[in-house]
Order: sequence, then C-alpha cells, then structure tokens
Amino acid sequence: MNPNPIDPKIVHEIMLLRSKGCTYGEIAKKVDRSPKSVEGVVIRNRHHWARDFNFPEIMHKKRFGAK
Repeated sequence: MNPNPIDPKIVHEIMLLRSKGCTYGEIAKKVDRSPKSVEGVVIRNRHHWARDFNFPEIMHKKRFGAK
C-alpha cells in the first residue's frame, strides 16, 4: 500500500493538463510535485482516461456496440 496517496482531485487535474498537451515539467510546477511523480501518476491512470481521447461521434455508432 502506498504510504503517500495522491488526492483524486490532483490526479484529475494532472490528467486534464496532460490531455491539453502540457509537459510533465509544466504540470509538476502547477501541482507542486516532481516531474517524475507526475509521470508515474499519468502512467498509472492512463487506462482510465484512454476513452476520452477517442472520437465520441465514432464511439457511439452502432457498429461499435452503442445502443
């Protein structure tokens, strides 16, 4: 278990900044963490955010399982 858990609000902010194209260094300055820890957060949480990068108009087509 991680002795220093990260607040989900900070994780959300990091992932939003990453999706906007910010670098790890820029994100680290904004959330007051090291670039290495920001990179770790992105790597650990990218599977939750992967669907946000897909085009919603394509993902909601019937051929992709939408109802």
